[in-house]
Amino acid sequence: MKYRRDEAFRFAFGEPIDALFQITKLDDKPVTTAQGKAQILDISPEGLRICSELNIPDVTSKTITLMISFTINDVSFDIEGIIVWKKMLATLPSYGIKLQLDHTLKTNIINQLKIYSKKQPKK
Repeated sequence: MKYRRDEAFRFAFGEPIDALFQITKLDDKPVTTAQGKAQILDISPEGLRICSELNIPDVTSKTITLMISFTINDVSFDIEGIIVWKKMLATLPSYGIKLQLDHTLKTNIINQLKIYSKKQPKK
């Protein structure tokens, strides 16, 4: 098994958390779309994985930028990201999103994940 030591940690939610997303750019051209519902399966300071009933086409042939809104520990986040891959998860598509975060936002997410993790029941 290969390990990617330069890759940031990834926090998998036992119970996925709800999120809303909106496509804001297609190939750097601004667009306006309705919000879609998604669930965040896991997150890291560099990216996240979502699943949604909405099937977004052309994720490999176009650069698709999203605005993703979610809450961890009553702290709201609105984060921009780019879809880098799409895979089917059972009957739903899942998407890998590369987040575009500054240092402050990364630190805030990490701190909220630490708090969230401590609140979860031990197995």
